[in-house]
Amino acid sequence: MKLLREKLGFKEAYERKVLVDKSGEPDPQIQQLEEILGALRYEHRPFEIPRDWVLAPAFLRPSLTIAATNCPGFAGSCLWREFKIQKVPH
Repeated sequence: MKLLREKLGFKEAYERKVLVDKSGEPDPQIQQLEEILGALRYEHRPFEIPRDWVLAPAFLRPSLTIAATNCPGFAGSCLWREFKIQKVPH
């Protein structure tokens, strides 16, 4: 451990010995923190659409799709024109 500590530094040597190899004695504060934060661990759940969720009416869907694709293009062309018109002094 001493040679590893001299090569890597204390933090890296500790991480390699305890966190990677799991051969060293874990820090009690780290164990306590892992237990506390364990409740926030990610749990995979399949995506489910709620049954009471209302979709847009069928007659609006094509127009909403067209609007959703055209709005970013329109905004981008306005910005492009604004920056293209600005003259840079020589």
